[in-house]
Amino acid sequence: GFVWSILIFSSPNVIFSMCYKRRNWLLITEYNLVIEGNKLSVVSSAKIFGVTISDNLKWNDHVLECIKKANKRLFFIVLLRRANVPTKDILDFYFCTVRPILEYCVPVYHHVLPKYLNEELERVPNCVTKIFASKSSYDECIANFGLTTLKERRENLSTRFFSSIAIDPSHKRSSLLSPVNNPKYICSGAKGTFSCRGSKPTGTGTLLFP
Repeated sequence: GFVWSILIFSSPNVIFSMCYKRRNWLLITEYNLVIEGNKLSVVSSAKIFGVTISDNLKWNDHVLECIKKANKRLFFIVLLRRANVPTKDILDFYFCTVRPILEYCVPVYHHVLPKYLNEELERVPNCVTKIFASKSSYDECIANFGLTTLKERRENLSTRFFSSIAIDPSHKRSSLLSPVNNPKYICSGAKGTFSCRGSKPTGTGTLLFP
């Protein structure tokens, strides 16, 4: 079968590999690669430019690492609350020191992030709101203090990032994006709609060819 592998030297004497065969991710655990007399060991995940990438291309390790770092700074928010610091200043501290950790390199993985990891990330700002507004729910705090959920912010950050590349042909990353997928058919109809993905029509209408 078709085999595709990536080998990344994440650090000295360490190799990170992925192998794809018949829809199954296979980690090759034994390598006889030696560099300058040192045998390379295989790891299941590697941190590259601050992003933890796993051999199965899932983002659990990276998300959990971000949450772990962010939770370490929540105690400072507790101290600010005990010192009767105004809520606005507490939120500014959260915006500057905690939230950036949870949003690092989000365009890389946002669109493939499963729901349960989204919920895990959202627990951090939920805990923050409980510190200075323990009697209010997370949704009430978002409405009362003009906050935005992390998912909405990731969506906006990712959209702005890729849009800035797509509209600028001279951008150095423009060649890395796939071409725009223009539809082959234009479907319209007053009594129903056609599906252009192979399923049966759901009603009558007009099928226009470009």
